[in-house]
Amino acid sequence: MGGADSFRIPAQCRRHVVTRILVVDDEYDLVQTICAVLELEGYEATSARNGRQALEVLEQVRPDLLLTDVMMPYVSGYDLVEAVRKRPQGKDLPVVIMSAVEPELHPHGAWDEVMQKPFTLDGLLEVVGKLTKGK
Repeated sequence: MGGADSFRIPAQCRRHVVTRILVVDDEYDLVQTICAVLELEGYEATSARNGRQALEVLEQVRPDLLLTDVMMPYVSGYDLVEAVRKRPQGKDLPVVIMSAVEPELHPHGAWDEVMQKPFTLDGLLEVVGKLTKGK
């Protein structure tokens, strides 16, 4: 047997790094569908019902991507993104806003992508893959 330097952990035993995604929307069925699809693709999905709950979740979870609706009760998606950007861990967090409003009608903001509802799950996965590449 070789020394400690020759020991290798088999690939199947290595710790798999999971990409965490926070999904925020007040439409329960949509959140459940998005989370289920993301998990089937190997992502770890956490959900929140509105912006206020998302801010509470962000105290405990450090996502690699934030997917948020715009029009929600308590704290809108716009206000959520603004609050997230003020946090040190949120300055570089990729953000996708999801909205029925046409993308060009949104004010300029600190988000990376706008997905117009309704969108396809393939389209969602394409955007998620693009924004989480290398994570």
